[in-house]
Amino acid sequence: MNGIIITNAGFQEVINAEANGTAPVVLARVGFGRGQYEASATQAALVDEFKQIDTIAGGSISELNVMHLTVNDASTDDYAVYEVGVYTDSGVLFAIYSQTTPIVQKVAASEVMMAIDIVLTNVNQESVTVGDTNFDLGPATTTRPGVIALATA
Repeated sequence: MNGIIITNAGFQEVINAEANGTAPVVLARVGFGRGQYEASATQAALVDEFKQIDTIAGGSISELNVMHLTVNDASTDDYAVYEVGVYTDSGVLFAIYSQTTPIVQKVAASEVMMAIDIVLTNVNQESVTVGDTNFDLGPATTTRPGVIALATA
């Protein structure tokens, strides 16, 4: 099973933004879909998208080029998610993932909180950011505050 893939269009958007001085590219929305397939970098859209949600938190979390983002759906919708896409604020599908078993299932009385970590292979992490966020539950690192686990003897 492969992890989340940066699409060719997403990679190209970063390259163009760096070249014309408009970087960073903003990751603004996450799409949910029903498609069950092996995701490809050549895809420009999810196969069977049914919902998009604004990101609520995110940012770079390590020196290893990892971008963390979070979405939340508190609606009364019922669904199963098999494919996930991350979109830039210009509407480009930046990254994609799909599998044949549900990634998450939601019923009307539940809430979905999903965290997505994208390894920015061949992409400068300063050239990608997460949109207008107001809530952050990212993991803590030695250089960035965040959620940590504490234990006592």
